Amino acid sequence: MDDKTLREMIDKAMKRAALRAREKALQTNTPIVIEVDGKVQALPVTAKDVEQYRESIKDAF
Repeated sequence: MDDKTLREMIDKAMKRAALRAREKALQTNTPIVIEVDGKVQALPVTAKDVEQYRESIKDAF
């Protein structure tokens, strides 16, 4: 397996993991904690957010 293929596989796996994290946050009514511009933020997750993210990463499946 070449480096480019491995990187693509990792990128897709990270996108799927991020989707699962959003789905779990929605189920448990907890925020997603991310770092933006060096600052940690807790962002609420809605069903619309999850659906939009799922649509944006459909190439990862």
